[in-house]
Amino acid sequence: MNFVSTGIDKVISAVLEKAKKEAKKIIERAEEEAKKIIEEAERRRSERIKEEKERVIKEYRAEASRKIAEARRESYLKITSEKVKILDELMREVESCLRERRGFNVENSLRNLILESIKEVGEGTGVRIYVSKRDLEVVERLRSNLEVGKFIAEVIPRDDIDGGVVVETLDGKVKIVNTYDARLKQVRSKLLPHIAKLLFQG
Repeated sequence: MNFVSTGIDKVISAVLEKAKKEAKKIIERAEEEAKKIIEEAERRRSERIKEEKERVIKEYRAEASRKIAEARRESYLKITSEKVKILDELMREVESCLRERRGFNVENSLRNLILESIKEVGEGTGVRIYVSKRDLEVVERLRSNLEVGKFIAEVIPRDDIDGGVVVETLDGKVKIVNTYDARLKQVRSKLLPHIAKLLFQG
């Protein structure tokens, strides 16, 4: 009886030992697998956190860049608007000086415009000159004193001329408009960019 019991005990012990070893291996494999799963989950979590962080940073940077660009545009528009106001004020002041005959010698101005116009028409060609009523006396005096005065057939005052001269050939085929308004328009189109550069550079 004892031998039988002893034999069974050994078998049971052997089976249990084997089962324990198998169970231990299974548990170890399970723990290893669980560890891998946890590590993978942690890695993915870290990657997601990193990706989310990068996404948020990217969005903030994009928003910041957009706001900076908007601020620059707004600043540019404001500066441009102020520059236009300054240039407009400058041109208004020039117009005022021309109307009021301030800051320049009217006789010299008209002399230069007449000489320039007659040269453009061609010296030796008879011309008539249209002027502002208030400049009529000055132009008549210049007509008497200038060498080219002999080519001036007549001087005619006109209400629509505020300053400067309009010179045309007697047949009316060639007309040179050298009024102050016309010259001011030339200044606007040709010299205004240069004036703006002088005013605002740096």
